[in-house]
Amino acid sequence: MSVRVEAKAAHDEMAAVVISEVGGWPMGETPEDLTEYAMAQGAEGYDVHEVRLCRCASCGGHVFGVRGDLEEHAAKRICRSCGAEHFIADSGQYWDDARSGHHGLRV
Repeated sequence: MSVRVEAKAAHDEMAAVVISEVGGWPMGETPEDLTEYAMAQGAEGYDVHEVRLCRCASCGGHVFGVRGDLEEHAAKRICRSCGAEHFIADSGQYWDDARSGHHGLRV
């Protein structure tokens, strides 16, 4: 099921985006849909000022799973095409601490 959502775009105009819910997760028809949706939703009460689309350094893929530890603020993305793993932001410096805990997030 797809829903057309009005989202406030970065340039303060309203943009229509198409968002579907798949397994409880928002899914857009285009990367731009997800960008506008993420900016409109915010992040736990904080405004989102920039959304960066990722590309795998190994194969150029752009579909990822995510694994990490919410309490340790450590996450990595796993390329669905080739399986390469890449830390998100500064997560690499916290990864060993996160692996020792039991607070996992797996998508």
